[in-house]
Amino acid sequence: DERPVTTDLKYRFSLEQTTVGDTILGRVRWNTLQTPDTYIDAQLPLGTHRIIWYVRTATTVDSCVQALIVRDCKKPTVVCLSDLSVNIMPTQFIQLWATDFLQYAMDNVTPVGQLQIGIVRSELSTGDFPTNSTGEPQANVVFTCDTLGTHAIQLWVKDKAGNTDYCEAYVIVQDNNNNCGSNPSGLEVCVYNEANQLIENVEFDLQGSTAGMPPIVIPGTTVNGNGCWVLPNSVPLGSTVTVTPIKDDNHINGLSTFDLILITKHILNIEPLTSPYKMIAADANKSNSITSFDIVEFKKLILGIYTELPNNTSWRFVDKSFVFPNPNNPWATSFPENVQITNTPNQVSVQFIGIKIGDLNGNAVTGNLSGGNLEARTTANLTLPDLSLRAGTTTDIPLQISEAAQWLGFQAGLQFDPQNVDIEIVGATALPDFDASFWAKPQPGRLNVSWFAANPQTLLPGENILTLRVHARTDVRLRDALTLDNTSLRAEAYSDQEIAQNLSLQFREQPTLAENTAIFPAQPNPTTAGALIPVRLQSAEKVILEVFDATGKRVFQQSNSLAAGSQMIEIPAVVLRTSGVYTWRVQAGGVVQAGKLVRE
Repeated sequence: DERPVTTDLKYRFSLEQTTVGDTILGRVRWNTLQTPDTYIDAQLPLGTHRIIWYVRTATTVDSCVQALIVRDCKKPTVVCLSDLSVNIMPTQFIQLWATDFLQYAMDNVTPVGQLQIGIVRSELSTGDFPTNSTGEPQANVVFTCDTLGTHAIQLWVKDKAGNTDYCEAYVIVQDNNNNCGSNPSGLEVCVYNEANQLIENVEFDLQGSTAGMPPIVIPGTTVNGNGCWVLPNSVPLGSTVTVTPIKDDNHINGLSTFDLILITKHILNIEPLTSPYKMIAADANKSNSITSFDIVEFKKLILGIYTELPNNTSWRFVDKSFVFPNPNNPWATSFPENVQITNTPNQVSVQFIGIKIGDLNGNAVTGNLSGGNLEARTTANLTLPDLSLRAGTTTDIPLQISEAAQWLGFQAGLQFDPQNVDIEIVGATALPDFDASFWAKPQPGRLNVSWFAANPQTLLPGENILTLRVHARTDVRLRDALTLDNTSLRAEAYSDQEIAQNLSLQFREQPTLAENTAIFPAQPNPTTAGALIPVRLQSAEKVILEVFDATGKRVFQQSNSLAAGSQMIEIPAVVLRTSGVYTWRVQAGGVVQAGKLVRE
């Protein structure tokens, strides 16, 4: 405690030894040079300590280590002053500080000057130490003309170890001077997304000032019949008020691999973003630009490596009345993320546009987050072989699709019991540029995959989309070990037409094997327009397509020289002029395949 003490009076560590028969008892204690035979228990600071004991004889020495941790687990003490009675000020509100209710606070370790004090109205308490939007202790409470009467408050104290406690007091809020008889002002704040949908669960930092008065913090808001937030009778006339929306929850809301496709197309100038709000949404790291690093940050969020963006909030807000001088570059000038109202009138309404960071296609849930995107979708099937795995073995297992497709990307999460199996490596054969950055295991028993490209990739049955290297720890059947889990990452794929479809997982007795050259059935079938015929070519071939109507008359013929690999041959919609059954035939080298196609 830094008092001036002479050397012989300073406590020091010492070994107190007591011999009983053939047993020596040793204790680490404190004594001084002045009284070396007087021992007291050592006073240790918080933290981890270690004692090394040595025992020596004439010929041997032995030692052992004893560790101990000293923690502060005792709650601090706080005592409230007796109940208070106050009057509403001429500004039609009164602001009371934590120190107005504090009689004293103390702690066994933390000095009084380092204790944190916070205050909250009891009906608004969450049961935890009260903090404001910036994480600092809530230092005051505000009462208005709408909150006259008796109110309970909680006065909290927190020590340096995080231990907290509180006392409760009451305050009677009165209007003996009839300051609430005048017509107070009202502040309404509405927050919408770009599609004009109301955004719920937004918090606000509302601070203001009135001439001749100290700064004020506006109390919490309520929702009116329009779904907007209002502060009735809480903003004094003639005040200057700054309104700042805050929403930083559920960072993954509205973000999917499809958004990464849109960002990629924007960066490559294939399909530039046309809205300044979408451009702001694409800026993951808040760098005032859209780069491949934003894709990296969003991909970590999708794969579960991040639970939130490290350099951004989940939502940003722009004053709805603001017009971007350069819509193609929203960062060319600073855009207002709060609104200041000077000399407030009787009634004032403020509107903001909310931007969900990462959501470029506008599917973020703006209301109750237990809801979801319920649009009608088709389903594509992923397939795995129905294998039985032996304990201790490692197997490369192909993941395929059951029908041909052209995908811009897909995402999926596989759940497994790490006590039974582990997925060690994920590789790809049919997906271009697939590497370790497209998959992650954010936690034991979870594999997330997110792959995308700027241009669609043709995928055919029999091609291994992914190869899962699975190590079995027990004897287990694969269908019992792996499941497709949508709880944290919705399993979906994105077609070349930028249409999302759900993914399901099926198990087959044997995986489909890729043949040298193969021609697959036309799809979709039936069709309301044209159709595509998937073809896999072993080498470059001349491919002939013929289409016949129900009478056997040939209505279309096309001959193309195609490169080796996966291809899609198109039957144009104009060929299928009327409803009915058509026959198609494709010849690729020595392989010929025919089939029926129904035009609805």
